Amino acid sequence: MGRGPTVSDEVKILIGEIWGASRVRNRIYDDENEVHTAKKIRAELEKPFYADRIKGRDGKGKVPGISYIYKVLQTIKQRETNNEYDATLDAEWSLGTLRAHPFPPEAIPLLLKIREQTPSKYLSVRNAYWLYWLHRFVEDPTELSEISACYCLYERGCDLVGIECDTHVFDEATPEKTLENLKGFINSFNNRIVQIIYDRLNEKVDGGK
Repeated sequence: MGRGPTVSDEVKILIGEIWGASRVRNRIYDDENEVHTAKKIRAELEKPFYADRIKGRDGKGKVPGISYIYKVLQTIKQRETNNEYDATLDAEWSLGTLRAHPFPPEAIPLLLKIREQTPSKYLSVRNAYWLYWLHRFVEDPTELSEISACYCLYERGCDLVGIECDTHVFDEATPEKTLENLKGFINSFNNRIVQIIYDRLNEKVDGGK
């Protein structure tokens, strides 16, 4: 029996991104339904704003089956069980986390300001690191939030599935070029946020009937 098509590392990372983001949303909204199953992740992967990353550079990539996605999720759970994944980075950042995850004093006002401007008022420790690392490179707060969120999402996906976080395809010497490289990533990220809000509004409307 022939083997199925090889799934690229990028698709594995994307599975990690979607599952990891769903778990963070569970922390924010305290809703177990936010944590995706293999079936839900496959439905996510079929949405058009992930198409370019799934197709890959050769344009031949396809959405993997549920059984493959389930195996990736098992790998994630095994890595967590073996303490190969640092879950503390997904915890909510606050001044109380500084002992375990210290930041220079000059970074604190920036992190507090961006957390306050975030609609959910939620900032993960991982995202706080990326904001701090990039804040001298990107001065505009909106651009900084978008770029750091993408790096954060990508790094979490890599960490979850155990693939080295290689961001050289995004990295540039200027924010403008970095934003250009991340354009598809940011669009898919923002479209996904819009989709989440849309789904939640529909749930409220349907629930009120």
